[in-house]
Amino acid sequence: FYTTCYRHNMPSQKPSPLPIGSLVDCGRLEILSEIGKGAFGAVYCAQDVYDGRLYAVKCLLPNRRTRKGKLLNVAKLFEHEAKLHAAASGHDNILTIHRAFVENGLHFLVFDLCEGGDLLSNISGRPFFWRRDDVVKRTILQIIDGVAHIHEQGIAHRDLKVCVPSMRRPSLR
Repeated sequence: FYTTCYRHNMPSQKPSPLPIGSLVDCGRLEILSEIGKGAFGAVYCAQDVYDGRLYAVKCLLPNRRTRKGKLLNVAKLFEHEAKLHAAASGHDNILTIHRAFVENGLHFLVFDLCEGGDLLSNISGRPFFWRRDDVVKRTILQIIDGVAHIHEQGIAHRDLKVCVPSMRRPSLR
């Protein structure tokens, strides 16, 4: 019902690396819209042109610098993130990574798309959780279950906050 998902959602003044309508993954995925931006990249909604399936596609921005001005090794960061997601995938409350690739000097990660928005939006902007203690409890337990799973894999999530977990198709049932 709910799936916690890793998604950057931090505002940025930097331009997106991909225009809407771009094709990536050797022409297989069409970029439909931008979902959000983070310090290291942007996340897009993309559609598989062959089967119509929707995905979240993270594009890591090249030539990123730390706050102290140190140039980041994007290739190493990309490889590390892909390995961590692959190790954590396969759990009901963890976003599945489908593939990772490099194209035209940009690094991409392809994930399940979480269409229900982030947890913060569902708490503050919608009545989804209002007076529904059973749904709140179930959601919190699923987040705890997902975090426990990644800890069992030897992974520590260093950026867990209310705008990071996302929900898959919330329903008022």
